[in-house]
Amino acid sequence: MPIPITQAAFSSFYPDIASSAPGAPEPLIDSVLRSVCIAFCSDTFYVQKVVTLSNMNPVSLASYFALPAVSEANQEILQVLSVRIPDRPPLTVSTQAFVETAIPTWAATPGTPQLYFIPEPGDISFYPGPTVAGNVSVDITAATKPTRTATSVDSVLQNDFYDEIVAGVLTRLMLMPEKPWTNLKLAAVHGRTYQKGVSAAKIAVNRAFTSAGISVDLRRVA
Repeated sequence: MPIPITQAAFSSFYPDIASSAPGAPEPLIDSVLRSVCIAFCSDTFYVQKVVTLSNMNPVSLASYFALPAVSEANQEILQVLSVRIPDRPPLTVSTQAFVETAIPTWAATPGTPQLYFIPEPGDISFYPGPTVAGNVSVDITAATKPTRTATSVDSVLQNDFYDEIVAGVLTRLMLMPEKPWTNLKLAAVHGRTYQKGVSAAKIAVNRAFTSAGISVDLRRVA
């Protein structure tokens, strides 16, 4: 990781879902598929993107910087996983509470960043703070997820976990009460398939970051 990202349309999943849940309308399949892909990404951090923050201009005196947007319009940053200045080791991750307590003058200390923290969703801060515009850039590896209006997903999910994503959709559909496609027994079977995929994706992410010497918390954050 990070994984190169191309897009797979939701419609590419429809045939296998519709054949196992006959009568389920496409708008419903579309909605459930989107929710399953968001949950899978949130649980595993499997889909990742590198964005670059350059020509830094603090948005306040406390040196908060807005995270760059993901280039894909139907993707959004879920969680920052690692940050590095090119050709340097990864920056240390910290928390705002620790930095403010241990280094009261952190916001007024310029220099080359050694650590970072997330003060609030959508922002990132550094210590020391790069307070002169353009004096440093950082590469941010972030886990991403589809937006609530996405009509496609990362092709890595289709390529690596197609059966598991389909199983996740069928689980939710078959648990719906009093529908032509309701099937509690099959829902349990598909649910196990989906959870095996989640576990496999988590293992893959852990291995990738362990080999890179980076510690990542894989708790669901959204």
